[in-house]
Amino acid sequence: MEEEDTTTMSEQKAILAELPLSASDLSAPPKDKFHIVFFIFLLQGVGVLFPWNAFISAPDYFSALYGDNTMLYFSVAYSIPNLLGVLAMVKLSPKIPMAWKMYPSFVVTLLVLIAVPILGYSGVNGTPGFVVTILLIVLSALCTAVLQGNIFGMSGMLPSSYITAVMSGNGVAGVACSFLRIVTKLTIEQNRKHVPILIMTTSAAVYFFVCALVILACIVTFFIVMRMPFTQYYLNKANSSKNTTSVNSENYDEISTLVQPTQAKKPSVFSVFKKIWVQALMVMTVFVVTIGVFPGLSVSVPTWYKGTEMKDWLPILIGTTFNIFDFIGRTAPRWIIMFNRKFVPIPVLLRILILPLFVFMYKPSIVGLEAFNDAVPLLATALVALTNGYLSSLCMMYGPSLVDDHEKEVAGTLMTFFLLFGIVLGSFTGLAIGQILGAVIPNTNNYVD
Repeated sequence: MEEEDTTTMSEQKAILAELPLSASDLSAPPKDKFHIVFFIFLLQGVGVLFPWNAFISAPDYFSALYGDNTMLYFSVAYSIPNLLGVLAMVKLSPKIPMAWKMYPSFVVTLLVLIAVPILGYSGVNGTPGFVVTILLIVLSALCTAVLQGNIFGMSGMLPSSYITAVMSGNGVAGVACSFLRIVTKLTIEQNRKHVPILIMTTSAAVYFFVCALVILACIVTFFIVMRMPFTQYYLNKANSSKNTTSVNSENYDEISTLVQPTQAKKPSVFSVFKKIWVQALMVMTVFVVTIGVFPGLSVSVPTWYKGTEMKDWLPILIGTTFNIFDFIGRTAPRWIIMFNRKFVPIPVLLRILILPLFVFMYKPSIVGLEAFNDAVPLLATALVALTNGYLSSLCMMYGPSLVDDHEKEVAGTLMTFFLLFGIVLGSFTGLAIGQILGAVIPNTNNYVD
């Protein structure tokens, strides 16, 4: 996952400065027995993106409360604070104790997920409920920004397979949320043609409470993993490689004073950008197109089977399709590279043609139809997701490879900025298209008891 590159050297130093490290016997690394640490970092990767995926994997519920175009606004509400949060953490992270960053962010995320069904049961719907939901998404986005940098910063100090575990967890998060929503909808709503809002709220409550349990598991396992000898060994080893002074593990406050900033001259941001600008703009373009159509436009596509339960199921199936094929696309570069760095811009730019396709599906009356067959948006979503995962991964791989070793940190940060900026532009692109085509947020429920 691209969030790996949000990690900066300063963030890693801040992490090291706040951990209970042991300086004993760096020559004999302990074993990760039963791969416990690996699976904990896999779970942390799931937890980092679980809140956002929880929101976008329940489009049926939010459409029932606030209208069919809700996801257009969710994307904007999430992307802007997430970008600002990441930028803020690059500057502020070294100044804030790790425990004060991680645990409050986890707890707020947990409370956000619990608050969603409580809001539904409270009867606060229409515009007030929509505004509160948007505020919950903003809080979630800020917490995600904090968790991303620190989880990837820590895993980056361990053997490379552990950052891979976090990245894999990011991909699993979307798939897990999608299947969880399918299960709760099947078991509680029982595939009814018209679902009373109370039953749908109960279904959503079970869904969000299970998501909250995942975050609770992340809190507990994070506490555990920070005290495991395997983790402490590699974090202390990373610390030792940056310092000539030994670490006194008996006094955690003294550890922060041992971490000194590097004396090497930092590379020029502009000089690095001149080397990677093509890949940076390409990864931005990939996400402008992707977020321009998903989740906003795609989950609002009308079903071919009007008046049936497919009105609720098609958005869920579209979200599930996206998450599955995006995960496949992100893992594919490990086995096959179809485009070298010189030719990556070709498929990226051709992919812009996907935008008008989703415009036609979103408002089929433009081409004289009432709706497309449901197979069309599902296949189109699979194409968007597969190319998003594959091409974005290639761009994020190629960008840092174009610079010298001492410039890779800056290159990674620049690539991540353009990725996140692409998400922001994409969310506004989708919202603008929706507004042009007449998207509105109604103030009354679509369902009644």
